[in-house]
Parts: sequence; structure tokens; C-alpha cells
Amino acid sequence: MERQEEITAARERPSLGRFERIVIFVVAVVVTAISVNHTFGLDFLVGYVLIESTAVMLIIGLLIATAFLVMPLQPIGNGALSRAVDACLALISLAITFYLFVKADIIFEQGWEFAAPNDAKWIALVMWALCMECGRRAGGTPVFVVCLLLSAFPLVAAHLPSPFNGISQPLLDLAAYHVYGGESVFGLPSRTVATSLLGFIIFGVALQHTGAGAFFIDIAFALCGRYRGGPAKVAVVSSGLFGSLSGSAVANVMSTGTLTIPAMKRSGLSARMAGAVEACASTGGVLAPPVMGATAFVMASFLNVSYATIAIAATIPAFLYFFGMFVQIDAYAARTRLRGLDPSLMPEFRKVLREGWYYAAVIVALVLLILLTSLEEKAPYYATALLLVINQFNPRHRLNLRGAADLVTGIGIALAELAAIVASIGFVIGALFVSGVIGSLTNDLLALAGGNVYALLLMGAATCFILGMGMPITASYIFLAILLVPALTRLGIDPLAAHMFLLYYGAVSYITPPVAIAALTAATISNSGPIQTGFEAMRIGAIIYIIPFVFVFHPALLMDAPAFEILLAFATAVVGVTFVSCALQGYLPGAGVASGIAEWPARALALVAGLLLVLPSETISAEYGIWSSLVVAAVAYGLGVLLLRLGGAGRPDLTEAAANKPSPRKAS
Repeated sequence: MERQEEITAARERPSLGRFERIVIFVVAVVVTAISVNHTFGLDFLVGYVLIESTAVMLIIGLLIATAFLVMPLQPIGNGALSRAVDACLALISLAITFYLFVKADIIFEQGWEFAAPNDAKWIALVMWALCMECGRRAGGTPVFVVCLLLSAFPLVAAHLPSPFNGISQPLLDLAAYHVYGGESVFGLPSRTVATSLLGFIIFGVALQHTGAGAFFIDIAFALCGRYRGGPAKVAVVSSGLFGSLSGSAVANVMSTGTLTIPAMKRSGLSARMAGAVEACASTGGVLAPPVMGATAFVMASFLNVSYATIAIAATIPAFLYFFGMFVQIDAYAARTRLRGLDPSLMPEFRKVLREGWYYAAVIVALVLLILLTSLEEKAPYYATALLLVINQFNPRHRLNLRGAADLVTGIGIALAELAAIVASIGFVIGALFVSGVIGSLTNDLLALAGGNVYALLLMGAATCFILGMGMPITASYIFLAILLVPALTRLGIDPLAAHMFLLYYGAVSYITPPVAIAALTAATISNSGPIQTGFEAMRIGAIIYIIPFVFVFHPALLMDAPAFEILLAFATAVVGVTFVSCALQGYLPGAGVASGIAEWPARALALVAGLLLVLPSETISAEYGIWSSLVVAAVAYGLGVLLLRLGGAGRPDLTEAAANKPSPRKAS
């Protein structure tokens, strides 16, 4: 119920007034200028060298001040009082940011995180409170409660039982460490946003404001719309493309879902199925390169590797996730005899590509710059500039002054919402470091798991799911990366695989009841039951529960192996995902619809065959490896097909779609 209220509040957020839009516009321009200055070394500030730590303070501080206008309080009375409160909080945040900027050199030279003057400590305490309120507005009450309690626990750390027993800090000293130190509010998450991620956020917003969303949907309709289950396949393709750039599952559902969900329902999908498909596709966008949202950039900072390394590693798992959805939709459409939309009503692929080719071109340019050059932080700025220049030659999406102002304002809104989350999570990281409990937490987790890597992974998956019910993916990932990754790596798991595992299971709660916020959002559009939509989403997105456990023990799926091993692992995983997906939908290639007395045994055999191919070959035989897996899987699947054929399978099951299966004319 709480999440339903959050979604409603997001949709009904008070429109920004003229004053708020002007402030957000100005801050977006200033923040972008600071970022460009720092990234390209342009020295806008003549005679003053803006070091990275100062730039981070300035950027995050300005965005925190803006967040109070971007995410205003709910109106009180006629709204004047709440707007006045927001303006006051923004001004206080702005004043503290100016104070930090002026005192930056002294803060770093004199080590204020441990030796700040008393007045500076009180200012830090106010900043702490402001960031907590920003976190509440951006992430809801769960984020506020978790961040407040964990950021303040060093106050009593010496009196807590293990594993949280640590070094206690007085209130004002703790506040000074949080604000003036380099491990808390202006620590790794904030540095990542201010340096690596900011350019990609600008690029994503520029795509949205130049019409890329409509282009992706039209391309998907042109490619998939006419085939069986076409509109659902369109949702997978378009939401995956758009979501990989937006990085937000809920925002993706709200944008592309308003177009794809009605089209799916018109083609004959039930409301529950339509909502589930959109929820799964939008959630997968967070896991798919080239952008993957904020989490991938934070991961790169944690691992001290390039973003290109993360993007390459994420490619095969993301493909398998989307491929699994695609196969399930195709099997569902075959089982229920759903047809695609009327081909005459589909957009022409060549025409769509001719009108919007430059969207694909700039994305390809961005990917090539990331993968082939050392311009990772500069790449999104080049891609954005290229996009905006080419876009001005397109009369349909050309930006006028109002459009350009909306684009800049959109950048400010997106950055402020993200900064509010990462700043509040930064306090949690700072508390864990200053109290000295990181090492003891790792040891206690290992002891609790008994040194068993499987037990530790299950504990991590459960914790990710629980935290994900109340926190955004980035927030839960950062928290768990600090707690669990050291323990996982000490048991021999590759650090990249451990971080990717947490990313995937941080996204699981978006489609898993009882919260399933992406499914809940899609259910409000499809007019279906939220819990039923969530359970359907679990089935459609089932691969997300399996793949993380696979690549942890099979690094070839993260492209960390010789080329032949990667190709072999990919090929067997594709076939395995196909078998698993068909088994879940009850349609087995070679036999048709699973029905009759042999249905469930045949589906179980197909599921087993798929899992044997997806899982590392050592799960069957360390001696014979992949060959034993292939033989056993082939026998299991073949036996399932044989059972269905002997039982007379192949009859279509129209129980769900018979009542609403459209005629070709009706589908249009």
C-alpha cells in the first residue's frame, strides 16, 4: 500500500512553478559547466584550480539544494507554506555549499573530518539533517529510516553487540566526519555521480527530449509487431532499449508502458500478462548496457576498473534475461494462438530508420568511444553534442528555445533526484568506516555461513531482496557491496562476479511480490491485480533468479575466459534458457502445447534439461564436463517431448485468450 501511494504521489507531484524552474535551470547549467570544466580541463575559473574533491562538494551541494525544489513537500493548504519551507531548506543548503566551497582548502589541509572547529561541526550537523530529508523525498520513508539509523549508529557503537560493536563517536564529531571527510556524503557514490555518471545522465535526458523514446518504440513495432505475440515482443525490445539509457525501471514503465501495455491488451494478452511483460522488460533495462543506470558506474568505482569492463561483462547475462522473456512470450503466443497486429498498420522499418537513424548512430558512437578509446568520461559529452547538432536538422524534433530550456531543466531534475539518493547512502558508508565494523561484519558473515559459499550467496540474495523492497537498486547495491563483497571474495569468488550478483538480486524485488514496484506500476496502467501481475512477472522474468548463481561460478558468461569457452558457454546457455522458458509456459518445441496427463512430467523434464545446460558443467561431472551435461540434457528433453507426443499433445489451450482473441480488423 505504501508503494502504491508513492507511485500515485510521483504521478501527481505538483507541477514546478516558474521560480522553481528558473532555479533548477540555473543549477543545471552551473553543474554541467563545472563537470565539463573538470572533465576536459578547460579552466573556466581563471587562476583557480578546481580539484576533484572540491568539484564533488560543489556539484553535490548544489544538487542537494535543488532537490528540495524538484521534490517539494505535499501542499499544505493553498501550498504557500510548503513552498516557503522548500525555499528555506534550499537556501540553507545553498549557503552551506558556498561555505564548503570557500573553506575547501582549509578543510583538506587541516583535516576537518577529525579536527573541525565547533561552529563547523554545527554546520555539518545541519547538512546531515538536510541530506536525510532529501533521501526521504527521493527514496521514501524506508530509505530515510535505514540511512538515519545506520548513519547514526556510531553514536552508540561501543555498546552494541557483535557484529556492530565498534568505536563510538560524539554527535558533533560524527557529523564533522560525515560532511568533511572523504568516505561519507562526499565519498565514492557522490564522486561517481559528479565525475563519471553526470555526462551519461545528460546524454539520457537529451535522448528523451529529442524523441528517441518514440523512435525505439517505432523500431520495435516495425521489427516485431506483425509476429505472434508481437506487441509483447515490442515491449521487450523498446523497454529494454529505452530502459538501458534511462536506468530507472519505474520511470521506464510509466513512459513506454503507456504505449505498449494497451497494444498488448488489444492483441489478446490478458491485463495481468501485459503488465508483467512491461515490468520485466523495464527492469531488465537497468541490467543492460550501454548505460545500465547509476549502479554500473558505482560498481566500476568500487572495482577500480573502467566502465567498459562492466558493460562488457554485463552483455551476455542481460541478453539471456531478455532472450528468456522473448522465448516465453513466443511460447505463450503459440500456446494461446495469439496473432500479431495487422502488418498494414505497422510502421515501415526503412522509413523509421531514415527519420531517426541518428539516435542509433550516436548510441553506436558512444559505445565505440567507451570501448575503443580512453575517453570514457568525455564520451557522453561528445555523443550529446553530436545528437543535439544532428537533431536540429530534423524539423520534427528540432529544439526551440522552450525545448532547450525544458531539456536543461530535465537534466537538473534527473541529477537532483539521483544526488539525493547517493548522498544519503554515503552517510551509511561513512558510519561503517568511522566505527571500524567493516572487518568484523565480514568475519561474522563468514562464520554464520560456515565458510560455505552457497550459503553466503543465498544469504546475500535474501538480503538484497529484503533491502530492495524499500530502497532503489543503487542504494541497496552500495550498502551490500560494502558488507557482502569482502566476505564473498574471501571465499574465492571473483570480485566482478560478486558485484554483478548483487546488482541482479538488487533488481529482483522490482518484479517480486509483495512489493514488486515495477509490476505494481505496470498494473496501474493495465488495470490488473498488482499481486497477480507480480507473480506473472516472476514467471516471465524467471531467468533473473537463475543467471546470477550461474555467472558467479561460470565466469565465461561474464566474458572472463578464453574465446572458445565463452562461445560454448553462451551457446549452451541460450539453448538452456530456451528449454527453461518453454517449460514455464507449457509449450515445447518439437511437441507443441503441453497438455494431458504427461504435461507436468514433460515440463519438469524440459526444465531440468534447461538448467543442466545453463548451470556450469561441473554440476554434473567434473571429469566429463560439458559433454555429460549435453547428453543428460538431450535425453531429458527428448524424453519430455516423447511423453507429450505419446499423450497426444499439441492441442492449443485457449482458456485465457479465447474470450478476447481479436480478429485482424479488431486488433488494429
